[in-house]
Amino acid sequence: MKILYFTSTGNNLHISKKIGGELLSIPQLIKNKTYEITDDTIGIIVPVYYGSVPIIVREYLKKATLNAEYIFCIISYGSSYAGAFNDFEKIFKKKGQKINYTNDVKMVDNFTPMFSMDEEIKIKDTEEIEKKIDSIKQDIENHKESKINITTKDTITTNLMDKIFRPVVSKWIKIKVKDGCNDCETCSKVCPQNNITVQQGPNIGKNCILCLACVQNCPKNIIYTSKQKDDSRFRNPNVKLSEIIKSNQQ
Repeated sequence: MKILYFTSTGNNLHISKKIGGELLSIPQLIKNKTYEITDDTIGIIVPVYYGSVPIIVREYLKKATLNAEYIFCIISYGSSYAGAFNDFEKIFKKKGQKINYTNDVKMVDNFTPMFSMDEEIKIKDTEEIEKKIDSIKQDIENHKESKINITTKDTITTNLMDKIFRPVVSKWIKIKVKDGCNDCETCSKVCPQNNITVQQGPNIGKNCILCLACVQNCPKNIIYTSKQKDDSRFRNPNVKLSEIIKSNQQ
């Protein structure tokens, strides 16, 4: 089994590790120009960004060839998965492929302009999260055929997110930097877009997808978003910073 994953704060890497198999980071697959994956079982485990599958994931999947008898897609989300499953269906339908299983895991939402990380940690039940992942793992081991129902609302949501919400958010939310940087380059190393250079502080380029890996993983907590709720930060406690760097460094 091979699992393709994308992570910024470790949630989806944690899910991937628990499910098992050979873990393949999508940013690293892009970096290495690996677009053909073959196994009896292939899974995709990614977060929801602005009600849809992250654009970096969608663009990779459109180009990739996945050769497998059993394909599953798991998403993590903080408030709503909205049209994310519809994104998967559209991509695989164009390829003439079937998704055998889909499911979701509700976890800490890392979007600081809308959520306090401290509050998210308090209200998200760790025990329930782990139980859900264990249940999904068992389903996959049994090659269960089951998919979350996609409604007309989901389809509409996907279109609205791409055409309206995501462009508006990109203009509304900006990554900013306070004084105090020691040029450790962590922000550059965790950026899946190779969009940050460090010279007398971080310099954010134009290819930001607002994954917030730089914000959440800065050791000095000097990188922040406009409109953010507070200065609290989050990284999944089961994932090390070095693992996120290994997953994303370009």
